[in-house]
Amino acid sequence: MARSRDWDELQYVWTEWRRKSGQKIRDLYEQLVELSNQAAKLNKLTVIMARSRDWDELQYVWTEWRRKSGQKIRDLYEQLVELSNQAAKLNNLKDTAEYWMFPYDSPTFRFDVEDVWEEVKPLYELMHAYVRRKLRDLYGPDKISRSAPLPAHILGNTIIQNHH
Repeated sequence: MARSRDWDELQYVWTEWRRKSGQKIRDLYEQLVELSNQAAKLNKLTVIMARSRDWDELQYVWTEWRRKSGQKIRDLYEQLVELSNQAAKLNNLKDTAEYWMFPYDSPTFRFDVEDVWEEVKPLYELMHAYVRRKLRDLYGPDKISRSAPLPAHILGNTIIQNHH
């Protein structure tokens, strides 16, 4: 995007939108965070997900947590997505994804990311293969295949943000 009068107008519109309706998005986001925090406070769930190696127990706990928490935040999340997309459109962007990509706007950005991926891909594949092998040793080939995605419920927590 050119940094000209259009850029200044975009910044002005974005600032005005945030001033007028940004609080609603922040409120929705805070509600989502609060729901997430409530789930994290369920210490028993957290301990089970972190320490259990019982396939059936992990699958049950993970599935139930996702089902119950998802029901509570679905409408809120849909509102957040709608408002975020409206904000992007006010700034003459297609959607929130395009807005998030805006700071990286570069004619070669996609190629730059692909180049970085190609550099780290061999290490990623080695690490993934190591983890898969260890999980196959633990759970067996009937649970962990050689090629299918790793089941989320065995990766240590409910939201899959880290993999101890």
